Amino acid sequence: WFLPVEDIRSRLQARLMVKSITVDKTSYNVLRLTVEEGTKQFILKTPTQVFWVDTKGVIKQEVSSKDLKNMETNLNGKLTSNVSDTPVFSIDNQTILQPGQQISAQTIKTWLNVAAQLQKQGIRYRVIKPDAAASSRKISVKTLSGYAVWFDTSSGTLKTQIEAYRAFEKQKSKDLQIHEYVDVRIPGRVYVR
Repeated sequence: WFLPVEDIRSRLQARLMVKSITVDKTSYNVLRLTVEEGTKQFILKTPTQVFWVDTKGVIKQEVSSKDLKNMETNLNGKLTSNVSDTPVFSIDNQTILQPGQQISAQTIKTWLNVAAQLQKQGIRYRVIKPDAAASSRKISVKTLSGYAVWFDTSSGTLKTQIEAYRAFEKQKSKDLQIHEYVDVRIPGRVYVR
């Protein structure tokens, strides 16, 4: 009787990032939720800002302090990530972004393709860092171990590159120290520094 139905609807809509939620309280012991899935979102981090961005590239809103704290804990390696976590992309853009601005749809598609391929392969990571140069197709993925893995998004071999990295991870010796990066951009080769 005292359940704040409208409050539940607004909180769920904000938290779940869905298009719409209908909360029906048909009787004192029944609560029915109707959820319409919305556009999926990801987190975009710049040196000074952190935003939710939809898959069309539209910057939605700044990340809440609670979500920001969880994201930073994950980025620092203090929290174990899951492959199904919201992708976090970090760019070294110094310009101030505003809600409503749009990032190139092709750029977003490329970034999300990398995240989807990593998820399919079951590879957990902290953050995906696209290269700052507009002409560059290099994308860096920071692993849970703290080093970067470099992929090339310009060729049609992204899936092969990710599979090569996964095979490398399974077969590498425990004595191998990776200090900076693993480069799998060249087919049939894995470079370690």
